[in-house]
Order: sequence, then C-alpha cells, then structure tokens
Amino acid sequence: MRQRDRALVYCQRLAMQNKSSIKTNLSIDSVIVGGGIAGVWLLRLLTQKGYNTILLEQDSLGSGQTLASQGMIHGGLKYALSGLLSKESEAISRMPERWRECLNSKSGDIDLRKVSLLSKDYYMFSDGQIGKLASFFASKSLRGRIQKVDQKNKPVCFSGFDGLIYKLNDFVLDTESLLSELTRGLEDRILKLKCSNQNIKKIEQGYEIMLSDTCIKSSVLINCAGNGSKILLDELKIDSFKTQNRPLKQIILDAPGQLDMFAHCITNLSTNEPRMTITTHRSASNKIWYVGGQLATNGADLTDEKLIENAKKELRQCMPWLTITDNAWRTFSVDRVEPLTQNRLKPNEAFAKRSQNFLQCFPTKLTLTPDLGDKVLKILDPPGLHEKFVSTHTRAEIGSSPW
Repeated sequence: MRQRDRALVYCQRLAMQNKSSIKTNLSIDSVIVGGGIAGVWLLRLLTQKGYNTILLEQDSLGSGQTLASQGMIHGGLKYALSGLLSKESEAISRMPERWRECLNSKSGDIDLRKVSLLSKDYYMFSDGQIGKLASFFASKSLRGRIQKVDQKNKPVCFSGFDGLIYKLNDFVLDTESLLSELTRGLEDRILKLKCSNQNIKKIEQGYEIMLSDTCIKSSVLINCAGNGSKILLDELKIDSFKTQNRPLKQIILDAPGQLDMFAHCITNLSTNEPRMTITTHRSASNKIWYVGGQLATNGADLTDEKLIENAKKELRQCMPWLTITDNAWRTFSVDRVEPLTQNRLKPNEAFAKRSQNFLQCFPTKLTLTPDLGDKVLKILDPPGLHEKFVSTHTRAEIGSSPW
C-alpha cells in the first residue's frame, strides 16, 4: 500500500474512533508544538521563509515561561559579574543589536516595529565600591555595552541614591505586545490542541496530526513546548533529548511610589548573579515590580512566607532611599525547562537539534530567540509543500501576564 493510501486509512480509522468525519487531508512542511516565544517566533520566521507551517498550543500563547518572564533583552553582562567574560556572556552579547534591528526597521529577521517597549534602558547599581568590577566595566572590551551614569543624569527612581549607577545596552519588551505582533495575520495557523500519542503518530516520512476536522501530514515536528517538552518526548518515545529544570520563585509587589525601576542590584554580591533583578509592569490597577535574580533563585525551595520576608529585608537594605510598604506582596513560581547540560549549569546558547524528522528546541532565554531561529533554519530542509491550509479547528489565543 502506498504511503498516501496508508495515511488516508489511518485518518479514517481515527475519525471513526472519534465519531467525527474527516473533511480534509493536508500535507505541510512542519508543525510546531508549543506557543511560547520559541514557537511563535519560529511560526513567523518560517512562514516568511516560505514554509507551510502551523502551530499547536494546548493552553494559551505564552502561558508557560514567556509571559512569566521579565521581558529583558540583554547582552549578557549580568553573567559576567565575576569580572570575566564567560562563554555565556559572549554568546549573548550581540542579541540586543539583533532585536533592535527588528524593532527599528524591516532590516531585521522579523518586523517588530509595532512592539511596545517597557523601557529602552536598563541599569545596574551598587551602594558601595565594587572593586575589580569597576575596572572591568571601564575596559575596552565592554565599550558600547555599559557606561557609568553621572549623578545629575540618574533616573528618577534613583533620586536620593548616591551610589554607583551603570547604564547597560539592554532594554525591556512588553511580552504580550511581542506575542501579539508575532502572531498578527497568522491566527488561522495557531490551533488549540493538547498533543499526545493519541493525536500524533510517527510515519515513514514525518508525522501525522489529527485535528477535529483535518488529518495533517507534516514533514517535520518541531517541539517548542517548554515545560511540556519532556511530556511530548515521553509520549512519542523519543529518547534522543534530555531536559533539566531550574525553578525560580519571583516576587510581585506594588511599585514603591509607583516608580519605574529597571535595574540589577549588585550591592555586596555573594555570587556571580545580581542580588535582585527588577522590572516594572502595569497591572489592572497600578504599577508593580517583578523581582528576580539571586533572590528568586534561592527562593525556589522556600515557603512563600519566608521568601517574602527575605525579599522585604533585601529591598530595604538595597534601596534605603525608598519607602517599602508591606502591602500586596506575593510570589510567582516559574519552572525553567532547558536542555540537559553538564553539571546542570545554565545553557550558553539557544538549542535546536534534529533527530530524523523531529526537532527539539529551547531558546533557553528570551533574548536568545533570534539565535534559535538561525539554528532551526540551518537544520530544516527547504520548503516544498504549498497546499493551502484550511481548518475550522479551535484557535489558541494569547494569555495574560501573572500580574
């Protein structure tokens, strides 16, 4: 029996099991699983490159790690607080420039000119001397990536602060706006489906995916499911890729004085990670601070009450010029899922590898998403299936940020 005939028989059998009638059988280039930043970026990028592609998301777009991120596009200096440029910091150093190309003109990988910025600047501060870091920050190797801020030019949020302030070549995106722009015009290719071995089957030349009204044959399955990646790997019995989890527990509080704060605190560092990483966002009623960094890393194993207690002490110690109230503090847990690395360290770059007709992808960080796109394009076969995609299957919509 020919491959096309076998596919038709399989679709018909599944249709009978589901007591539904298959209206369409389609062959396309690729199916992306997972509607976080990796999935939606690849959907936009691949369709621009001529690939006939759809995206499947079991919940809402960005509902995993993306909308829970702080939205920072950074050049890796927060990974170089030892005073040395690491592989990790250098792999990421060009990312702000790549993103700005997308945000400022059509010359970038993807046109993102309508995406909203929460802040065009990002800062690093310490209330005391920082030793060899001061010389490191002033070195020629970091020219254009960091500069010392004069007291007369400091942001409003640092009024009353007399310590060291540095301005980084970093910025912060509104992730809901980013998802909205990446999916604009592609809504009919973004479908809601919980993927499992009940609706995805490996075939000789790719994968078959069963939608409510359509049986799709895809040359490649691209797994961008983030927290759901291991589940899909297990469901499809793919053992070529291993994952690791690095949990965080972030802090959300009402912004003191309703001030905007976009900064890393490096006062009295005890590790090579900022003590706190703060971004400002708007909730339904006011501004909030979303706090990560070492505080959130160490807080992953703490109770909410203990972490909030620690966070209040940290903010009052690091920002004594501000009035920190006890109102409306809460935590938010984020489970970062990444490719398994030696000693379970943070990955240095985006991850995209292929095993036959299956691609496993992790951006590992929001800022490295363009790097992920580069890697996927290198390992994909050229597009070639131009059959028009039509389906009435339920669409997936953009989710909401945790605040």
